Amino acid sequence: MSSDALNEVLRKSIDLNIRYYSSLGRLAAEYMRELAVVMTEPMKAVASSATSPIATAPTPTPSSSQTPAVMVMEGDTGSIALGVFLVENHLPMEVDSKVVASFFKEPARGTIQPDFTFDPQRIVLKPGEQILVQASCPISAEIEANVRYKGEFAVPGLKGSTIPVVLRRRES
Repeated sequence: MSSDALNEVLRKSIDLNIRYYSSLGRLAAEYMRELAVVMTEPMKAVASSATSPIATAPTPTPSSSQTPAVMVMEGDTGSIALGVFLVENHLPMEVDSKVVASFFKEPARGTIQPDFTFDPQRIVLKPGEQILVQASCPISAEIEANVRYKGEFAVPGLKGSTIPVVLRRRES
């Protein structure tokens, strides 16, 4: 085999590998987007069914674009709770920011500061770009069982990027 033919085979092999991994990356990103949608739909139903049945006046039903989704992260003691959310840059400039977690509160039980880890830890997005962020948190005994601690995740560099979150430890 001549060197030109070998170079051509090598070039085509590299091109094929690049196309394969590009397709695989797009497929993984599409899967994560769809997973995020699937995971938030039940949370919307839970949030709407958890509202009080007693009301003093009829409340208009907001459209789905106005109803914020709530991420629920829960697990047994010693496990790691996982969640995924989408961050999108609607600003006309690049954003470079960390993801931060607020304190988590339950009025009758006080405030906790869980040890959240985000992947990626830092978000750099050009205008119009988006990224999936995975949040994880060890479920410790500090989190009282069957209590809904409410807090939020935010990307300080992006206006309107807060994600309402409920953290809960299941009773073993």
